[in-house]
Amino acid sequence: MSSATQTTSIVFRDLEAIDEIKALEDLQIEAWGDAERDIVPLNQFVAARHVGGSLIGAFDGEKLVGFVYGFYGHIGGRLVHHSHMLAVSPGYRRHNLGFRLKAEQRQRVLAHRLTDRMTWTFDPLQSLNAHFNFTKLGVLSDTYKMNVYGEEGTSFLHRNGTDRLFVTWLLNSPRVQKLMAEKQGPKNELADLRRSASRLRSMALAMAFNSTSSLNGFVRNSRAPAFIACTDIGTSPWPVMKIIGMSVRSASCCCS
Repeated sequence: MSSATQTTSIVFRDLEAIDEIKALEDLQIEAWGDAERDIVPLNQFVAARHVGGSLIGAFDGEKLVGFVYGFYGHIGGRLVHHSHMLAVSPGYRRHNLGFRLKAEQRQRVLAHRLTDRMTWTFDPLQSLNAHFNFTKLGVLSDTYKMNVYGEEGTSFLHRNGTDRLFVTWLLNSPRVQKLMAEKQGPKNELADLRRSASRLRSMALAMAFNSTSSLNGFVRNSRAPAFIACTDIGTSPWPVMKIIGMSVRSASCCCS
């Protein structure tokens, strides 16, 4: 597996101009296939930015090709920065923009000196996104949330339900500092992908044997076999999803 190619002409900057922020609406539709009623609108981005949220764009010349968006919140009495959205234009994927946008957001959050951790969710059936989060960024997770956005939505990301892993990014941990110093994540991607797969499989099996009611729900949920399957190297969740009668979506990473 080859490393993602860097596009050196890309410039990252905070989004402040209304026309640039407005362009995020179209980029959401382009990246995820969202219906207009499901996108985050201009006024929400503007309001979040005014109270300290992060809103960073990636530009190739004058063209907006990616963005990352987050806001402050609290979990268990601890302040966190929740990175709610990361999108890259389809023509610019596989250029490491997802990693670079997260790195830019990390710098902004650390500069605020309010917290040393970020949180977000991702779809465990998107195996490439699992690799991006666990191996390239070094996140931690022990929480599986079911139907976060309801049974399904208009985005192609929601066609098989909206179960999510909730992750925490410890911005100043030795592991994260090392990954950031490497600029584009680990170099030995095949070996690291195997380690990510093992980590995800262990998590899935631990959930399967947990006795709490919420995780029993996870075991009964038909997505569980596909989730476990996708963590085996060389095994795709898509055939498993076909066997159990679920519709199959493209196995593509939307943020790398």
